[in-house]
Amino acid sequence: MWALLLDPRTWPAWSGTGELDVSRSAGLSPDGCDEVGATRAFRAGRSVARERITSLTPGKRFAYETVENPQLADRRATVGLHEIPGGGTRIRWPGTYSARESRIPFLGKASAAYDDENGDGAR
Repeated sequence: MWALLLDPRTWPAWSGTGELDVSRSAGLSPDGCDEVGATRAFRAGRSVARERITSLTPGKRFAYETVENPQLADRRATVGLHEIPGGGTRIRWPGTYSARESRIPFLGKASAAYDDENGDGAR
């Protein structure tokens, strides 16, 4: 799992993000082992979200923040990996963000915290 977090080229296959936009990214490692400070850009249609790695604890913790996102501001998240006795990994992915002003009336301006403890995208 750790190798998948470090290599942004794998994210579209398992995370639900758009495709990696290498031209809008910075500091990507050619061997797929990005370090603190690397900025990854993911494109979904015409929308691009850029996130910077802020902290790494090898094999255990991956933290990042939003650099650019048309829908979200002040997004910060941490992915915690915990080995499960007998095999497997428990993933804890808490974070916070503020929604930008929306053209959709019922969304308005909101903020939220999320904790994807089960790793299934449910809140």
